[in-house]
Amino acid sequence: VLQGSSSSDSDYNFIAEDFYALSKTLDEYGKHFFECIAWLIASKRIDLRVIRPKAGSGISHYKSGVFHDGHHKVKFKGSCNFTASGLLQNLEELDVKLSWNNESDAFTEYDEVYEALWNGTSDYAELIPFEQIEEAIVQTYGGKDLEELLVDEHRLANQKAKQARSVSYKEALDGVIKEIEAYRLSPRFPYSAGPREYQREAYQNWLGNGCKGIFAMATGTGKTITSLNCVLEEYKKLRSYKTVIIVPTTVLVEQWEKEARKFNFRSIVKVSSKSKNWQSELKEVVMQLSYGVTASYVVIVTYKSFCKDQFQSLFKRLPAETVLIADEAHNIASPQIAALLPSVHLQKRIGLSATPKRVYDLEGSIEMEKFFADTDPYTYSFTMERAIAEGILCQYYYYPRLVNLTPSELEEYMLITRKLSRFYNGAEDNLIASQVVQQLLMKRKRIIHKAHGKLGAFKQILGNIIEHRGK
Repeated sequence: VLQGSSSSDSDYNFIAEDFYALSKTLDEYGKHFFECIAWLIASKRIDLRVIRPKAGSGISHYKSGVFHDGHHKVKFKGSCNFTASGLLQNLEELDVKLSWNNESDAFTEYDEVYEALWNGTSDYAELIPFEQIEEAIVQTYGGKDLEELLVDEHRLANQKAKQARSVSYKEALDGVIKEIEAYRLSPRFPYSAGPREYQREAYQNWLGNGCKGIFAMATGTGKTITSLNCVLEEYKKLRSYKTVIIVPTTVLVEQWEKEARKFNFRSIVKVSSKSKNWQSELKEVVMQLSYGVTASYVVIVTYKSFCKDQFQSLFKRLPAETVLIADEAHNIASPQIAALLPSVHLQKRIGLSATPKRVYDLEGSIEMEKFFADTDPYTYSFTMERAIAEGILCQYYYYPRLVNLTPSELEEYMLITRKLSRFYNGAEDNLIASQVVQQLLMKRKRIIHKAHGKLGAFKQILGNIIEHRGK
């Protein structure tokens, strides 16, 4: 949008001091305007240009501009200032051209003129340096996020609506108020740039697999956001969000809640040993659904709580279109969870894991893949190698350090190994698949994971790093 500037001195340039002097005269509406401008500048959502005539002491009095969304254009030109009172209360003139109404010819010449003015190559107008003013605006009025600005806009619009004498002005303000309320309640992607291309691709692949699948994504590549984006895309079609998220620990319950709130998912029920009121909250959701109310909900539950009868009795009453997300999806094939899988009625399923294959449990891996109707290389895969190549993860190196088991740890390890040897199938050169074998293998693995010598090795590695880099 072209904004004019005036000056009686052709050598005059705006400086930050002029802006600071102006800012002292602003009322709360004016301050809010500059807070919004500061947010737009800081988030790189707006570019500003100020022009003046190259010769003489005249002023630039343009009231015109072009809005362009990448496909269509709207051109406006007229006498009125682009303000609410100018557009709604004054007696003004405004000419609007729409590129999709067979008016594209109206843009050709104007685009050339506009681009010359915008880029400072016009024969009759020049750009006024504005970087200092932009910096002053951000320093003076920056700091508020979009949610805070919307709260302020809602309050100020209500104030103006109560004072408005013009019917059309009040109606316009009421429309603004409703738009703000609707936006603040609506789920949306948490970052202005929108989902990354691979996150869009993951959703499309999931749709192509009948809304089932495993996202085999390296740690740090955004499994959580990718899956919540699927819930968001389903919301856009159904106008309500419905998801049950199963996680291994109570810590992850809290982390998933934070991520869900970034998407502006508000109706969240947390189910774990630390949750006190989850039953009444989930019962309320189920009751609304039974009355035909279009209810939205995000239920975050630990695997342990998922198995309990109190949860299952309510879980079974949730509609089939609810999206089931299983974080660390390899856990879903553990014996206790696997026993419940045949009765799971939710048809939209996402399994998340950096390592989908269950170690020492081929049968469990097969059951997991069957539940998600997926097999290697899975509905969507994002390897660590690709993540490093694309700059999503940083390059790093492994430096293995061997640690010996203590005598007692080694004794227990060998005892379990002798027990496992009884299940060895010599003809097929492998262990007989059974729940007992799986439990023994997991018990033996925990000895290695919790080896006492690891702590001393870690302290030594850390000490070497500190010594090498300096304190």
